[in-house]
Amino acid sequence: MSSTTIDHKIVLVLVGLPARGKSYIAHKVLSYFRWQGIRADIFNVGKFRRKIMKDEPKQAAEFFASDNAGGANRREELAMAVLDELIAWSCADKQPSVAIFDATNTTNARRRNVVDRLSSAQLSLYPIFVESICDSEEVLEKNLLQKIRNSPDYADMSELDALVDLKARIKNYENVYEPLEDDSLSYIKLINLRAKVICNLVYGALAHQIVNLLMSTHIQPRPIWLTRPGTVVKAVSPASMEDRRGSGLLFKVTDVAPLDEKGRDYAKKLSAFIRARCPSDVKIHCSTLGRSHETVKDFCAEHDAQVSEVVLWSALNNLDTGICHGMTPAQIKESMPEEFQDFMANPFTYRVPNGESYSDLVKRLDPFVLHMERTTEPMLIVSHMSVLQVLMGYFCDKTWNEIAKARFPPGVVVQLTPSHYGWKEEFFRLEDGDTTGLTPLKGGWAGGSEGRKHYEK
Repeated sequence: MSSTTIDHKIVLVLVGLPARGKSYIAHKVLSYFRWQGIRADIFNVGKFRRKIMKDEPKQAAEFFASDNAGGANRREELAMAVLDELIAWSCADKQPSVAIFDATNTTNARRRNVVDRLSSAQLSLYPIFVESICDSEEVLEKNLLQKIRNSPDYADMSELDALVDLKARIKNYENVYEPLEDDSLSYIKLINLRAKVICNLVYGALAHQIVNLLMSTHIQPRPIWLTRPGTVVKAVSPASMEDRRGSGLLFKVTDVAPLDEKGRDYAKKLSAFIRARCPSDVKIHCSTLGRSHETVKDFCAEHDAQVSEVVLWSALNNLDTGICHGMTPAQIKESMPEEFQDFMANPFTYRVPNGESYSDLVKRLDPFVLHMERTTEPMLIVSHMSVLQVLMGYFCDKTWNEIAKARFPPGVVVQLTPSHYGWKEEFFRLEDGDTTGLTPLKGGWAGGSEGRKHYEK
């Protein structure tokens, strides 16, 4: 494939032994492109095998043995059936898409079969192979335990029996494993995730976005806290504030007023919250509006040794509401019913006259999201409702309808922590009378509790 080829129909073909993080990578890519409004989906061979063979005896390690001709033929048939489904999905329309073929694909013969089948599709599909290699024994042991505890293949087995079976399955794959070394193919080779990345014949905007994302991805545990700034002096009337909270929409007043008494009290509580939960360095990121960095001023003054970085990002500024600036949703609905209806019909692409759409906001936040993925230290982010909605939409794998209707009231801190299956979300309202400043907020964000779990198959 030449560098001039348009890469608007990508097929990401995963390569690697079981428990090497393939499905973790797949769901990272899936969430990232869906968040950007690009059509994306995962086609998982293990999931399909369990569905098709649900009435047959559970497939133990022997099914995956290299000398089991019947098992090998069946596995190839299942893989090609899933690939055909992927091709049909990719060719269903001409819009850009990212399809992810989640399987071991450990031999050169299998990979050639994949390329040949894709080349026969009615539309031009661009295969990029992604090989995940892990040589850290500590990480592998954790991955194995995560897999046997969460994969349906081991649901009815003891942990010890499941571990023995999984290691036997991996040994069978190792007997036929051929590393990805064909330089005529487009590929990305990941060694211990982002520790070492090798790219070959990877061209185009979407493909480079994949590389940037994978080079940013790691599993280092660290919290990310999201919150709105403290309230400000005469920001809006109580009635219009209540109206905005109830709707969960984006149209909000932007102002440069200082924090009021309640806002300053919240800043102190936020400082205590972070101090209680994080003894190490904290990176602080705020919008450029005064109320954002005023909210973290107390923390920075009291815990200077604990603050490794404070950065103002214009990308974290609120959605530009254009001609609707300063209006409540009720006012917009009454005075501009057609604009309000257009927004409700398509909240992702609708652009406020002389302002921004959610899609514009995603493009603006994209570099910051990759920065969040790369960062290994705890982070505190102080921004505004529309921005926090969009950030939560990415990390918690929400649909755009969920994002548009999400509640993110003042005085609430969301804590995100990474896992092998996405991000865990916890909500805290910093209320009076709680000596720790930590009060769990039940019900979660947009009525949800925790991000979707992703299982490595």
